[in-house]
Amino acid sequence: MRTFTHSAGLIVLVLVAAVCVAVQPAAAKGSSAGGSSHNDPGFQGENSTIKDLDARAGRKAPTTSQADAAQRKGIVARWNKLGTPDSLSRPGGYLQTGLSTDPVTAARRWITDNSDVLGLSADAAKALQVVATNPIGDGAAVLLQQHFGSLAAGLDGQITVGVAGGKVAYVSSTLSPDSTLDGTPTLSAPDALLAAAADVGVGVGEVRAIGNENGWTLLSASAQHQVQKAKLVAVPTPQNRVRPAWEVLVADDTGDVSVQSFIDAVDGSLLARTNLIDYGSDDPTWKAFRAYPNLDYSSTDTRQTWCWTPASGCDLVLQNPSSPLAWDVNPATGLSTNTTSGNNDVATEDWNSNSGGHQGTNTSTPSPTSSASPRRRSTRRSATSATARPRTIPSTAMHRRAGSSAVRRCSSHATTRIRTRRRTAPRRPRTCSCGSRSPEASMRPASTVITT
Repeated sequence: MRTFTHSAGLIVLVLVAAVCVAVQPAAAKGSSAGGSSHNDPGFQGENSTIKDLDARAGRKAPTTSQADAAQRKGIVARWNKLGTPDSLSRPGGYLQTGLSTDPVTAARRWITDNSDVLGLSADAAKALQVVATNPIGDGAAVLLQQHFGSLAAGLDGQITVGVAGGKVAYVSSTLSPDSTLDGTPTLSAPDALLAAAADVGVGVGEVRAIGNENGWTLLSASAQHQVQKAKLVAVPTPQNRVRPAWEVLVADDTGDVSVQSFIDAVDGSLLARTNLIDYGSDDPTWKAFRAYPNLDYSSTDTRQTWCWTPASGCDLVLQNPSSPLAWDVNPATGLSTNTTSGNNDVATEDWNSNSGGHQGTNTSTPSPTSSASPRRRSTRRSATSATARPRTIPSTAMHRRAGSSAVRRCSSHATTRIRTRRRTAPRRPRTCSCGSRSPEASMRPASTVITT
């Protein structure tokens, strides 16, 4: 089944190839299943003291001419806080037909023809830069990004056009109607790090720049062994036009903090913050369909309870002699890789490849705290995934059977988001199972969360 959906302002064309199910943690000994201790961050980080925050005040309404143009063209529009379309569709039909069969050419032509709905000037529409063209089934999702002077949009400022055979089916965006920066950067990268670290209560000590890497300024902090990062970007706002800002990645040595913050490069204020750590519990149980749900809707829930080690109420124990090691352990050394690679998993980034069978090379950032505490390990989302949000990427989560060179793609050609979970040692299964695999032959599930 091929469907259209969107999340965080992006179009995602999804080819449903596997059924993934949510994981739930087992209750800790001596505690209730639904409770949490004072220091327990919760399974999904719901009790974390560091919350995601969008500090950009206000909401800009679309102009009358934008709304009139959408109505005149028969387009159903929803609007974002920046005053541009969050989503555009025409129920029962396409937004436009008769375009080029080249996805980028078709997307650019649609943007030019509908700049009045988008609230962009002709020059601003023409200046959009292609970030990725992700083919999915017979169509493609074309992602374009705004630039403001020399700065790329670091937060929002994107549009995705869903194209299939010269027809535009759906559009979503986080575009800004403003085209120029408001203010000149005066804040340095070290000062931006100090502001971002103070916001989340991380002491960094003396900060100095030590180099550059892929557009990031690398920063050393005397109170932390971790190398911190900052990049100058542009951030659209509803009320204050487009602000130059530092995108700062803050991490502490305990592995308890990994945060992406946007600090105004003029006045040092916080524009937005995202906690990059998600949480998991040791020895969880989870519900999964043994093959696939009943297609005749005879039951609303035919899932079973699975576990890695025997537990009360578990229908299927997946630990087996064929896969005796945790998913992230290198069989040659018997040690954890501390990243998304090991005995039963190779999960990598592949942001911009147009090849459905292409395998990326970058695994998740290795945990620097693997030896700091025998009970707490954290795996952070790679810094490259924080460069421009939101993102859509081709599926790259690969699952490797222990003792075999065979590689199985969990969700072929599906567009996915990849997140990593924080976990406690020893490693245990964290995520979804693919219904196409028999549970008896299943290897230990990977820790990568695959959302289709």
